Order: sequence, then structure tokens, then C-alpha cells
Amino acid sequence: MGKIQKQYPIIISIAFIVMASFLYFIHNKLFELLYQYLNVTCPVSGNVLVIEGWIEKEMLVEAAQEFSKKKYSYCLLTGKANSLTQTKEILHKAGICIEDIRHVAVANEVRHKTYHMALAARNWLQQKDPSIKTVNVFTGGLHGRKTWAVFKRVFGKDYSIGIISSKAWYCDKHNWWKSKKGIRSIIKSITGYIYGLLWPFGN
Repeated sequence: MGKIQKQYPIIISIAFIVMASFLYFIHNKLFELLYQYLNVTCPVSGNVLVIEGWIEKEMLVEAAQEFSKKKYSYCLLTGKANSLTQTKEILHKAGICIEDIRHVAVANEVRHKTYHMALAARNWLQQKDPSIKTVNVFTGGLHGRKTWAVFKRVFGKDYSIGIISSKAWYCDKHNWWKSKKGIRSIIKSITGYIYGLLWPFGN
């Protein structure tokens, strides 16, 4: 009996280490799953790729790769009027022919940026290419859920909207919770997603 009692501290220590390791693994996995949920990619089969023009250069390069890989008919670039020319040039240098880049601008000082970009894209397609009813939207990283929610609401049930989120973002999915920048990015993205689902947009 005395021998068993002497082994208790060892047994307890091993159990504690095992439990702590399990909790650490679960903790990390849950945080990674949250990141992956926001950084959503769920494309549909379509010939048009809408690219949100606010995303960073590295993300635009990913968009160009997606365009070339899937052989879209053209891409529709949305963005603020004062930055569209530069963004088109980045896409062109990344491999998209200029004639394959259409664009539609929103006001430079507009509020509810994602909503107005979605509205501009929908109106452009309805006027210029009304036969298109299936569209993929390319956006930046954790912005994916918000963009997808807003575009689906704006385009309505007549359209099938897919989403492709860039791998590049401002924080690492494996360690985002270890930095203030990562935590802020996640909180902002969750808030943006809820906004995309619930904000009473007009038409």
C-alpha cells in the first residue's frame, strides 16, 4: 500500500500532463476551425469571377491565379474609382489580359463598401450580361464570410453565388490568438459577418 501511495504523485503528474496536452490541442484546433470558418472558400461553376478591388497585392495575385486556373470568360473588378486603374495593372501583371478585365466603380467616400460593391456588380451584370446567373466572388482572407453573406443578399435568389477567399491575410491561422493583431482581425471579421447577415440594406 505504501508503495502505491508513493506512486500517486507520479500518476497525478502524468494525468495532469496528458489532460493539459489534450486541452491545448483542443484549444488550438477550435481556434483554427474558427479561422477556417471565416476564411471560407465555396466556389460554384461559373464563367465570371468578381474581384473585390480593395484587397492587397498578394491577394490580387491569388485572384489572378484563380482566374487563369478556372478559365473564366472575364473578371469583373469592383472598387473605389481612385484605385481601379492601379488594381487593374496589378491583375494584368499577374497574368490576366487587359481585355478580360471589366470594372465597375463605387464612390471613393462610400460607406458600407462591401454592400455597394455587390450592388454595383449586380447592376453591371444585369445591364451588360443579363444571361449570367452564376458568379464566383474573390475576396481577402477572413473577409470571406461577410462578403459571401452580403453578395448573396444583394444578388438574390435568381443568382448562384460562390466565394473564394485568399490564403494570404494579416495573421496566421495557426497562431492568430497569440497576437493583438490576430485577435483584432478575428473580432472584426466576426462582427463584419454578423453585419453582413443582419444589416438592413436597401436595394
